[in-house]
Amino acid sequence: MLKRSKLNTRIYSPANRWRNYQVKLRRQSAKEQALQSLPRYLIVLAVLVLLTKGTFWLLGCTTTHPRSSPTSLSVDTVLPLDQPILQKLLANQPLPKITRKAFELKTVLRDYHMETSIIPSLQNTIMDNIDRKYAKYFGLVAMDPTTGKILAMVSLDKTGKGSNVCTRADFPAASLIKIVTAGAAIEECGFRCTTPVAYNGKKYSLYKSQLKPRDNKYTNHITFSDSFADSINPVFGKIGIHRLKKAGLEKYAEAFGFNRDIAFDLPLPNSPLTIQDEPFNWAEIACGFNKETLISPLHAAVLVAGVINDGKLMAPTLVNTAYERNQPVYQSQAKVLNRAISPGTADVLKRLMHYTITEGTARSAFRSRRWDDTLSRLDIGGKTGSINNNPEKIKYDWFAGFAQEVHGSKKLAVSVFVAHKEYIGTRAAAYAKMVFRVYFKSPPTDSNV
Repeated sequence: MLKRSKLNTRIYSPANRWRNYQVKLRRQSAKEQALQSLPRYLIVLAVLVLLTKGTFWLLGCTTTHPRSSPTSLSVDTVLPLDQPILQKLLANQPLPKITRKAFELKTVLRDYHMETSIIPSLQNTIMDNIDRKYAKYFGLVAMDPTTGKILAMVSLDKTGKGSNVCTRADFPAASLIKIVTAGAAIEECGFRCTTPVAYNGKKYSLYKSQLKPRDNKYTNHITFSDSFADSINPVFGKIGIHRLKKAGLEKYAEAFGFNRDIAFDLPLPNSPLTIQDEPFNWAEIACGFNKETLISPLHAAVLVAGVINDGKLMAPTLVNTAYERNQPVYQSQAKVLNRAISPGTADVLKRLMHYTITEGTARSAFRSRRWDDTLSRLDIGGKTGSINNNPEKIKYDWFAGFAQEVHGSKKLAVSVFVAHKEYIGTRAAAYAKMVFRVYFKSPPTDSNV
């Protein structure tokens, strides 16, 4: 064994003291690095907690903590819902196929009882009469124009993707946009049903030569009501170029809901309408002779409901009330989106849409209305629209219109979209006529479940 003096000499030798000093420095450096990293760890932990709580919130529930204070929320707490949360809860629900007025919605930690404004008898009649053989896409929305309540919403997507066609803003608006252009012309330019207009060439074409302000022996002179009823493109193209121009078209397109959010219980994309600085584009936009102005069937129903509602566009609603454990957590409220046009302008526009039914592009579909016990007591108006998707050999077919009792107060707005395949099946206007007849024959009550 080494003697104690020699052992002490080795321990306290200069080499050993240097090594001990280095070890001490490394330990001190490690502590300092740990302290410097602590804020980053705390930030990461906080983000993870927020993400976790946010996920539970989107599901309509909250996390629970043992021994929480009396003010802390738990799964036993009934939480009120607002429309953004309701929208997330309903995003993937097959609502266009519901056959009852109420349904149950189960989330991870919470169960809801939803009561809708859907009229089951009307919904089922539409579903039973869809021409599934020739329709690739089908979307129909029936709406109470004074409250915004959706009374029927039926969708068919033959591609197998199962999308809700009623809320897809993927389809060319075509001549439905003439409702917007006509409203602007009435309000900004003083147009009336008897205002004289003129055009050269064919009704449904749109060439630059047709847009010149000329009058010769080949010019057709008609009234504004005739041009709307027959959906004459050159007339509305000239209104776009020479009267409304870019600013006027943009103003009224936004007023009628294009390029803006429309609050709804389901996700609803904006309906895009882009206007270039080139005058010929103004003509294309004004008459709907393009495939870039898109609209959803739901937006089309909101738009036409605004006409029958004296120019006020109502926010659409589907869920009347939501309950959690028999306690109401959501209640819909009637909400005005905006006033698109004045009541006087709406009156003129209603007459134009009535001419479409009696003398224009929808007259064949409603030819028998005079002898029908139900339709004969209604004031009916509408607008048709059609455009081809040649690469897919599809014909897009629209009808957006309204019906109201001549001696009564009941009103209904309807929009119908059909994408016909190689052969034309049941037309959009025919579906609208069916809905008007069923609803007004003996208007169903909200008590149906």
